[in-house]
Amino acid sequence: MESRTGFILALGVVSTLLFMGRTIIIPTLPLYARLFDASDVMIGGLVAANGLARLLFDIPAGGLALRRHPKRYLILGLSIVSASSLLAALATDYWTLLIARMIEGAGASIYVVCALTLMGQATTLRKRGRILALYIAMIDAGTMIGPLFGGYTAEAFGLSTPFYLYAVVVGVAAIWTAFVLRIPSEIETSTERSEKHVTGREMITLIRNPAVMLVGLATLSLFLTRGAITQTAIPIFAFDNLGATRWNAGILLSAVNLASLLITAPSGALTDRVGRKPMAMLSILATATVILLIPFAPTVQTLLIFMVLYGLALGLSGPTSAWFIDVTPPDVRGTGMGLYRLGNDFGLFIGPAIAGLLIDVTKTPGGIVQPLVFQATAIFLFIVLLLISRAPDPVRSQRLAANRE
Repeated sequence: MESRTGFILALGVVSTLLFMGRTIIIPTLPLYARLFDASDVMIGGLVAANGLARLLFDIPAGGLALRRHPKRYLILGLSIVSASSLLAALATDYWTLLIARMIEGAGASIYVVCALTLMGQATTLRKRGRILALYIAMIDAGTMIGPLFGGYTAEAFGLSTPFYLYAVVVGVAAIWTAFVLRIPSEIETSTERSEKHVTGREMITLIRNPAVMLVGLATLSLFLTRGAITQTAIPIFAFDNLGATRWNAGILLSAVNLASLLITAPSGALTDRVGRKPMAMLSILATATVILLIPFAPTVQTLLIFMVLYGLALGLSGPTSAWFIDVTPPDVRGTGMGLYRLGNDFGLFIGPAIAGLLIDVTKTPGGIVQPLVFQATAIFLFIVLLLISRAPDPVRSQRLAANRE
């Protein structure tokens, strides 16, 4: 058990570095793209292209996670991300930047799916929520720090600097993985035993599973929100409506991640006690409510308060991956995690594209962002809330059964 604990913590460090790097570039991505005369639709396209690449690689990455020596694929994913970040920093036109974002998405998909699969193999139903919450809390710590670094370095050294910093941070993560991370032998053995089950038939079985689809919809909705609102609408709104600086943007996004960090761990432990579904539904309801308030923030200071509330709302669900792992058969967990990421990355792909389009077509002649993009996202979340009310909750079912006994 000690080796598993050490593995989880070491993998958490790697994931923290990756996600810190990914959020380093978010505050200034719109301004960097505008150096190449990008419109709001094209800015949304940069985020969407990253999600599209992950869509294409999620299922193949699930298969890689179940092969022998999965550590090599963790290193491969991180190396691709680091190289793509360097390409983005050296970009001289929008299309090079777009290609770099797609390459980055492919590398991130390989790493994230493999890491989630290994985490699923290392945890059990009884403690999965709190363990994955600790893992997510470590990632949130990175995503809290990232925008601050990104905003500051862009302000001090230029808009390409965050991309260089991203390349260095993920390069360090790759080195950590190669020389520090140790995967317990029993986890590697369990993934090897599962490898023969990763087939097209198993994928169809998962897709036809109502529990998998409903839980997938719940998690997709939160990732779509992150793509449309966190990564696209909020930075553009802050710059164009409130006159925020690059440093302001970094603080705003860090506030979201700090709030999520503070609440994810206790929420994860709570999901192990009361169930995954109640917390997920509460999170979606709170997130939709806060989103409706954001476009009415009159100042950056008011928006900062909304960002804290927004981060708390997102973090209420705990680790959404725990619920998906619960309803996925263990012998197809690699494929299941690929499907999980496929749904989530679809949200990260379609969310920014729609958000960029809505912002572009509804902006006033003076360049002011209108509330429609926030309202549309909130309405979608309310619809999802109704649909997932019928989703199963293995944790809650197990506890009810134990109480009856």
